[in-house]
Amino acid sequence: MVTIAGAIALFFAVWLGVKARAARREAETKTSQLEQAYDVLKQQNDDLVRKDRQIEQSSTLSQAYTLLSAGKLDEAEERFQLLLKTYQEQRDLQATARTHSSLGDIALKRGDYMASRTQYDKAVQVLGKDERFANQLGQTLTKTAVLYIEWGKKLEGQEDLQGAAKKYENSVGFYNKAKNAYKKAGNQVGVNEAKSGYDEAKKRYDDVQELLNPPLN
Repeated sequence: MVTIAGAIALFFAVWLGVKARAARREAETKTSQLEQAYDVLKQQNDDLVRKDRQIEQSSTLSQAYTLLSAGKLDEAEERFQLLLKTYQEQRDLQATARTHSSLGDIALKRGDYMASRTQYDKAVQVLGKDERFANQLGQTLTKTAVLYIEWGKKLEGQEDLQGAAKKYENSVGFYNKAKNAYKKAGNQVGVNEAKSGYDEAKKRYDDVQELLNPPLN
């Protein structure tokens, strides 16, 4: 038979067990709530960090274009290089290509045609990975075509007609590529501009060829 003392002991044992389970459930609930609260705070913090980074990038980009417009090429290049590293880390293809294109613009302003072509080529390689970038691809190909016209004009001024003819011929080819990219993008204005550029490059090429091969009397 169970004695009174034994019954009391059993009762307290059961009671303590119930209390322990209740305390454990309460602790687990609080732990879960704390974890959820931590996740929410972490997400909010990540969002703030991301917004701060976007604001910083936007400010740097604005500064870079302002410096480029003002002709402060070294300072502009420094900022574009910083942005390029960031965009590459973020795997932002369009921004990466845009920045390569801007670095190409800087090189062209310096008269460094080879460096400019290298940067434009890098932009084209990135943009060629996705058909959605067709319009931006057309813009970069147009810049490359303009580069070759400027290069050809310089060589023509130096009386290197063979070299100038080659550059004008390259320009014709890139205007054709730009026109096709604009067609894919459905940009008729871009198509018309590429056609106009093509006509200019072709005329320059034909004029130089006439100088190289004058008609016989």
